[in-house]
Amino acid sequence: MTEALCAEVLRNLKGNGFAHINQPVSFPTFEAIAAEMGTIELVSEIRIDADHAQQLHQTRKVKTRPSPYKADALGFHSDNPGMDVLAWYCREQDPKSGATLLIDTNDLPSYFTAAELAGLSKLNLWYSVRSKESDEEQLFQIPLLIIDSTGCYVYYQPWLFLDSYDEVQTRLLQKFSEYLADKQQTQTISIELTKRECLFIDNRRILHGRGAISSDSHRHLTRFFIRTFHNLRI
Repeated sequence: MTEALCAEVLRNLKGNGFAHINQPVSFPTFEAIAAEMGTIELVSEIRIDADHAQQLHQTRKVKTRPSPYKADALGFHSDNPGMDVLAWYCREQDPKSGATLLIDTNDLPSYFTAAELAGLSKLNLWYSVRSKESDEEQLFQIPLLIIDSTGCYVYYQPWLFLDSYDEVQTRLLQKFSEYLADKQQTQTISIELTKRECLFIDNRRILHGRGAISSDSHRHLTRFFIRTFHNLRI
C-alpha cells in the first residue's frame, strides 16, 4: 500500500505540483511515504501555540514575519528553498476556515518574457537557515527564480524582500505581485484536509497560504520538510 501511495504522490507532484491523499491514512503510513520519497529534514506541529510563536519570534532577525503558530492569515509563499517537498498530515481540522490555499507557478514562462524571467533570476530575497527552531536564524540571499534545463524554480516570501531594489527590479516585483493577485482571484486551489488526510506540494513550484482562523482553533497539522531522492520536474 505504501509503495502504491508513494508512486501516486510522485506522479501527482510531477504532473500537478501537489498531491492530496483524500482518504484516511495512518500517521506511520504518511511518514513511510515521506521517507520513501527522500529525507525528512524537519518535523513541526502546526497549531495555535502562543508560547511557541513567541519563542520563534525571539530567534528571528526579521521581526515582521508571520507565524504559522498564530491565528493570523498567512499570505502565499514558499518555505526553505533547500526543501523540495512540504507535506502535512491532518490531525484535526478547523471546521470553518482551515483550508490550505495553493497557487501553481508553472505557467510563469507564459506570463513573463524571457528577459523578465532572466531579471527575476537576478532579483534576490532573504532566506533563513537554522539548525533547529530554538537557534537564532542566519540570513542568506537567493534569487526569486532559478532557471535550469528542467524548468523554473520559485522562492517567494514577501516579508523577506531586501531593503531596496533598483528601478527595473521594482517593476519586476510589481509585475510578479500582479501575476499572483490575478492567480489568487482566478486559480487558487483550496484543499481542506479532513482528519488523517495528507497533502504534499512541490515547494519550488507551488506557493501556499492560509486564511485567518480563530484564536481558539484546534486545527493541528504535522508538517514535514522533505529533501527528495527524485527529480520532480522530469
